[in-house]
Amino acid sequence: MNRRALSTLQRFMAVLCLCGAACIAKTEELRTVTMAVSDSIAPFFIDSQHGLQYELLEAILQHAHFRLNEVKLAPNYRARRWLENGEVDCLINAPEGIEGAIYTAPYSQFHNVVVSLEASQLTIDKIDDLSSISLVGFQHANRFLGVNFAELTMRHSRYLEVASQRNQVRMLLLGRTQAIVIDENILHWQLKTLQSGLGESKALRFHDLFEPVMLRIACLDPRVVIALNAGIEQIKLQGQQQRIVDSYRLKSGTVKY
Repeated sequence: MNRRALSTLQRFMAVLCLCGAACIAKTEELRTVTMAVSDSIAPFFIDSQHGLQYELLEAILQHAHFRLNEVKLAPNYRARRWLENGEVDCLINAPEGIEGAIYTAPYSQFHNVVVSLEASQLTIDKIDDLSSISLVGFQHANRFLGVNFAELTMRHSRYLEVASQRNQVRMLLLGRTQAIVIDENILHWQLKTLQSGLGESKALRFHDLFEPVMLRIACLDPRVVIALNAGIEQIKLQGQQQRIVDSYRLKSGTVKY
């Protein structure tokens, strides 16, 4: 090959490299997503960069070949408005019925349960069984747990709702209430934070009365949803989802307090 031909080839290869770099840069740009979330309760989102659901999202996005630019925390209405106005790409734990939004498959769940002390030996198989015991729910629980539970709370003289779920757990462990209604993951998180208070070991009994609420991500771009669904499938198939959930839980249902 003569020098002129070699020089032409070199220039051609240089152009290809520049084009390739530009394409890669463009691809990276397209694969960056910004999300909003309205529920920032620990352990789901401890802050904008930590928490159970934050770790799930990171794992999903890694499999989807996307990069998370930012998670913006905001009240329900504002987070939804951001999505509707195109200010964010996706809304985490999105309610149904957002116009123009496309929803992913479920990636996580809220699962509220009734919890009592094993020593109490309570039999709670249905909601009506709660009428004879003292019960503490989380704030506005009577709005979220179905008609039967709402009706029960209206006539239940020993039902109380508290804003602090840490206080819910303390009340149960200290014997100030016979049972509490709380999300499983929130319970485990609160128990882990209370583990420093050593004392009598107390076993817990879980009563499964409520259906889990499946959580989805709503996005505006169908291509993003397709990629996220692939990521969700992978974290489930590889057991990554369960490992992340388990890392935020106690090893058993027994707590020392």
